[in-house]
Amino acid sequence: MVGRSQLKLWAAEAYGQLKLASVDSNSIDLIGGYSHFSISDMLSLESESIDQQTARIRRFNDYFDTENEFNGGQIGFKFAFQHGRWSASSTTKIHMGNMNQRVQIAGTSFDQTPPATAVQASKGLFALGNQGEYERDTFSFAPELNFKMGYAVRKNVNLTIGYSFIYFDNVALVGDVIDTNIDPLDLIPNPVVLGTSPAFDFNDSSLWVQGIDFGLSIEI
Repeated sequence: MVGRSQLKLWAAEAYGQLKLASVDSNSIDLIGGYSHFSISDMLSLESESIDQQTARIRRFNDYFDTENEFNGGQIGFKFAFQHGRWSASSTTKIHMGNMNQRVQIAGTSFDQTPPATAVQASKGLFALGNQGEYERDTFSFAPELNFKMGYAVRKNVNLTIGYSFIYFDNVALVGDVIDTNIDPLDLIPNPVVLGTSPAFDFNDSSLWVQGIDFGLSIEI
């Protein structure tokens, strides 16, 4: 069996800051605004089996794709500190809003026992009676944490290093929508009666992402 998977994430936001307190070079700001996230997860599977006694060849292709679109608001705080050449800032936010979940399941199969004619069908090994497109909306939240430190190597040149963490609730991922229970009736090329498995159901999952960034800023 050969598999190929791909997970993509991108985000966009617009927010404003309101200064709550400021002492010397230290400050606390209130943050509020709009957030948009897009999370896509894809998995394709190709499998083949050959019966050594009858020379029967069976091939299955399965395709699973999930799309998550988040639109909502955000609120949080930003803390900024500076001491000499050193500076530090931390931002904590929570995003709350609607998560639109879309799932697509498709499959094909090939069955041949030479010299008989091959039988092809629009169903895979795990994509059988659950094939189709599904969609729903659900409430979701995503807490986020950012921390950054900087050092002014010159008056107008600043080096920075930062850490970011974000957690997404109620996300549809491929691993949670695949039903690995297979009804033997569905493996027959043209069954008179369809089996009951695999079936489809929305199973919410969670996803967290973290990373480190390096930066250089020059003020002119």
